[in-house]
Amino acid sequence: MHRDIRLLGLAALAGLARSDGVICPPDHIDSEIQAPTPPAGPMPVIPPPGTPGGDPSLRPK
Repeated sequence: MHRDIRLLGLAALAGLARSDGVICPPDHIDSEIQAPTPPAGPMPVIPPPGTPGGDPSLRPK
């Protein structure tokens, strides 16, 4: 079983190497399907505990 998993991993790595690391969808997928672009804007920053604006009730582990 472990050998099969290793072979699948090697096959996946070989596929990524051939495509310069880009994961491409299968050819049989409908090319007319389009997803809406997510709204753009500033990325929210969550301040860590213990810093100004951070949640003082949280204790880091």
